[in-house]
Amino acid sequence: DGLAHYRVLVAQPMDLGTVAARVVSGGYANPQEVREDVALVFKNCLLYNGPDHELYKVAKRLAELFDRGYKKVVKAPEHQGMLASRWEHGEVWVGKSVKVYWPEDHAWYEAEVTGYKREKGKHLYEIQYEIVDETEWQQLPNVDVTMITFGAHHHSHQPSAPEAHNVSEARNLHEAHNLHEAHAESGGGGAEA
Repeated sequence: DGLAHYRVLVAQPMDLGTVAARVVSGGYANPQEVREDVALVFKNCLLYNGPDHELYKVAKRLAELFDRGYKKVVKAPEHQGMLASRWEHGEVWVGKSVKVYWPEDHAWYEAEVTGYKREKGKHLYEIQYEIVDETEWQQLPNVDVTMITFGAHHHSHQPSAPEAHNVSEARNLHEAHNLHEAHAESGGGGAEA
């Protein structure tokens, strides 16, 4: 019964079994693609179960542990299949599309590199998000930023703007809240990830 609304709330299902099978079969070109799918598993679990469910809390903790471990093991720009010795700093990246990981959302958002500066020995790049009028400066290379040119080769399934600004995601979040309330009132309890 709990799965009846899963496809309404979760537009792009993903599970750790599928991730593991793809890793074993060589279905990923680089660590970035694995991270995207794992983040999607956690995002879906959070979306479906809601903040009052025990699985929500477990998924948040597991996502934090995964991200911490990933950053210890995987370094930029190798995360996207590029050797560090081949990374070129500077204006060459201005105008290029990127995906930026937002750990609090467990999602990747598309943006564009709109500027470059070198400050205190660091290479900083201005990132402009596609839908919202927001920019930030990021040091590159960085495992939380992927040049789309070097990113996913077979799938791209993350939203293109922060969820609060994405109408379909907001609608799904609203429907999820209503379903969680109705389910709680009926005494039910879903436990799907």
